[in-house]
Amino acid sequence: MNMLNPSTQFPGSRMKRILGACLLFAVSLACVTPASAQLRVQLPEDEITYPRGDVFIRNLDAIWTAAGEVHRNASILIRDGVIRAIGADLTPPDGVTVIDGTGRTAIPGIVDEHSHTAMTGTNEGSQPIVPEVRVIDALRTDDFGIYRALSGGVTSARIMHGSSNPIGGQSAVIKMRWGMDETRQLLIPGAPRAVKFALGENVTRKASQGGGGPPGQRPPLRYPASRPGVEAIYVQAFTAAVEYRALWSEYRENPSAFRVPPRRDLRLEALVDIMEDRILVHAHSYRNDEILMLMRVAERFGFTIDVFTHVLEGYRVADELREHGAGASTFSDWWQYKLEAYDAIPHNAALMAERGVLTAINSDITWLQTFMNWEIPKPVQYGGASQEEALRMLTLNPATMIGIDDKVGSLEVGKQGDVVLLTGDPFNAFSRVEMTIVDGLVYFDSNREAETRGEPINALPVLASDRHVAADAARVAGAGGAQAVDLSAVEPLNGVDETVAIVGATIHPVSRDPIVDGVLVMVGGRIQAVGPRSAVVIPEGARRIDAAGRHVYPGMIDPVTYLGLFEIGAISQATDRGDTGDYNPHVRALGAYQPHGKAPFVARARGITSVMTAQTGGVIQGMGSVVQLAGDTFERAEIRGEGALMVNFPVPSEPRGAGGGPGGPGGPGAWEVFTDNHGHGRDIIWAGDGLFFETLLHEHDEEELAMAGGEWAGGSLLPELLRRRSAAGVAQSRPDPEPTLDALRLRDLVTFFRRAREYAASPRVAQRADQPFEANVWGGDRVVLEAMLPVMRGEIPVFFRVDSEWQLRHLFLFIAEFPEVEPVIVGGLQAFRMADEIAERGIPVVVTRTRSPTPDRDDSVAASLRNAAILQAAGVLVAFATDESADVRTLPEHASIAVSHGLPEVEGLRAVTLNAAMVLGLDDQMGSLDAGKRADLLITDGNPLQPLTRIERMFIGGIEVDPRDNAHDQGYERFRVRR
Repeated sequence: MNMLNPSTQFPGSRMKRILGACLLFAVSLACVTPASAQLRVQLPEDEITYPRGDVFIRNLDAIWTAAGEVHRNASILIRDGVIRAIGADLTPPDGVTVIDGTGRTAIPGIVDEHSHTAMTGTNEGSQPIVPEVRVIDALRTDDFGIYRALSGGVTSARIMHGSSNPIGGQSAVIKMRWGMDETRQLLIPGAPRAVKFALGENVTRKASQGGGGPPGQRPPLRYPASRPGVEAIYVQAFTAAVEYRALWSEYRENPSAFRVPPRRDLRLEALVDIMEDRILVHAHSYRNDEILMLMRVAERFGFTIDVFTHVLEGYRVADELREHGAGASTFSDWWQYKLEAYDAIPHNAALMAERGVLTAINSDITWLQTFMNWEIPKPVQYGGASQEEALRMLTLNPATMIGIDDKVGSLEVGKQGDVVLLTGDPFNAFSRVEMTIVDGLVYFDSNREAETRGEPINALPVLASDRHVAADAARVAGAGGAQAVDLSAVEPLNGVDETVAIVGATIHPVSRDPIVDGVLVMVGGRIQAVGPRSAVVIPEGARRIDAAGRHVYPGMIDPVTYLGLFEIGAISQATDRGDTGDYNPHVRALGAYQPHGKAPFVARARGITSVMTAQTGGVIQGMGSVVQLAGDTFERAEIRGEGALMVNFPVPSEPRGAGGGPGGPGGPGAWEVFTDNHGHGRDIIWAGDGLFFETLLHEHDEEELAMAGGEWAGGSLLPELLRRRSAAGVAQSRPDPEPTLDALRLRDLVTFFRRAREYAASPRVAQRADQPFEANVWGGDRVVLEAMLPVMRGEIPVFFRVDSEWQLRHLFLFIAEFPEVEPVIVGGLQAFRMADEIAERGIPVVVTRTRSPTPDRDDSVAASLRNAAILQAAGVLVAFATDESADVRTLPEHASIAVSHGLPEVEGLRAVTLNAAMVLGLDDQMGSLDAGKRADLLITDGNPLQPLTRIERMFIGGIEVDPRDNAHDQGYERFRVRR
């Protein structure tokens, strides 16, 4: 199949469908006519008017057209919303707005094949088969997700019904036209109609929600409750549609035989339209068995599944997908969040494309649209797709799947003027979206955000630069002196007795300037010497590794994860993330760390060599443990069993309003508490137009909640929140309250720490020796307080999970009360607002949400992305963490996003190496390539923060490990040669 022209693939599959339908139903209906075989459109061409503009983008460094060409030093002319010219020698016509493209790269607007942005509600819960309902009837123009999508370069999207129904409702295809007066102005005229099918857990789990239960107790709420049941209901539905069509065919041929016309049924009419190729089909799917099943059911009834979405095991049936004529719209690298996603691999997209399947990358979750430009390199990174094909997976290929590739998806003369301007190459992780143009109009400009949003925003601190600035070449080429230590009396790490010398590489110690043509010597698992080749003595008998032309970096450290404690999301038995009770300082993560799970090896593939893993339940969540990602037992993996005390700071994100009602800086009564996207149970706030991960409140695929490791409880908070907001009316004016240690649950934490302080001064408890033994009572207070001793001596840092400005102000009071504690802020979503105060107090910040949207609409959409840069510029020690398990491998992406928004490149690297070690109090052992430290290092062909950098070799504590020794790479190698 010719992947260079994806638009030629779908017509063939449609023709196969039409012919199949004619053969299968010749008895009941001779054959559909050409007119009836045409796809139905959601809106006829030219039925609506929407704004169009004229713009000339001058002197772009590069234009990636997604049509097989990359223009250098060229310009783009858009007139009346349509691309009129692309070339190197263009001049702007009179009266056309001119944009200087110098230093920028243009790509087509990103097309998101699977989105729920701009919807009100997501699932129709009344029946399992509801193809007659329409997303068009549930769109809203004021959804702030539209603007967030623009900030990530998304210009078009298919807005889908949810996945609780085997056959859900019909989609809407929209442009991200922010600020329209009516919902019809969002629609793309001429876009074909499509319907949502769904398979797997989201469908079957609905059977037990809201009244269902195990077999033998209460009957399930709704059929089907199993994958075989899903297949059966498809057969039932389309059998009924066949009968319905035959009845109407008989009536049309001989109406006199009927006393009255047959009853019209909109549901069955939609099913007939599906069978007769008038409505496209896109199917939510995960496992290979259900994907294959649905294709066979469709073929039985004479139609094709046009697109399988999610399709995380598509790589296992890629040949069958190609032969069926189905496209595949998948996630980039999501996995582990539930059972049916456990065997997903990030190579899925590249593997399917390699086998001839039309493949796309989608977001599904609204907040991810902000970060879609960082998805572009991933098919190259995982699976070796070409850069051209990878770009098409987010532009032309999804446009083809949706049926709008004649309008958008590539930068070609005659297509609509949807253009994204990046600050650099689309495959450079330090590039970001600077401007998004739709129909020739600038809807997003990072330099004019308030203007393009049409509303005021809080100004961010001014930095030297809000975008990546290339490192000083002289500094990169510098050469430091040699370091060497005597390790003869030091116990070898990990039982390593080998001496290894890495020779000729550019060594990046991180603690000092890079060393060109350097030598690094490892002895007994530690670094014995490092420096220029001319200054380092290589011991006799050392195993030499010739690394000329390569780079050596420290292994990366993720200081907040639950890696090894979590195996499959949405299954309580497969996670040990929390325990009962609010105060568990004596609970240590190390004994539950599973070194043989999939996730540690997957994380290692991206250059992460050590992590701190910790539980996340309660107020004092327990002791996090620092482990290396090597070792076949938790004892052999241990670096420090008591790495940090984890405290979920028990202060709501905002104070309650006057009179006891909800309040806060988001508008009238719009605040509500819910669990955050990592399931920590901390007080995170929904405010006004959707602060803090609004898609958790949407009743859709439940993907985000499942990825967070949570259990889906059914229903949605959104209607209740909207009701409360409406009832509250205009917010009452009130003075801002002052923080106090007597606030809510905080007083209990203060009391606990005061008791721990007393015990540290005089270790006595009130337990009587003659009391009967009870495990949860006898000796419990002593065990708990003993665990606090190193904390109260300042020997172990305390990681306080805080996000909002209000929480931070309370934390400052708490720290002043307990100056002996070594505090670290974890999360710090609004820390940029208080950067100077944090710096004055010398508190490090572990930023965990660089890949999350800015929560407060009053702030810039870039506030979360610039958070680290603002903190670092103020003098705060910054590290990055994923606070995850499956996504630990995305740690470099957290850093690169921050670099793209102004964090100096060298600081981005320090934030995942030396700074991370410093916040853990382990910088004397790890985090940089200095003599005497652990030999945790990477040999690469470039900067490990870049997705296209290849990690060629890896050492953890002096043990050489294969970064490709993981289930994902192994799955890729196995299925790329499938026969």
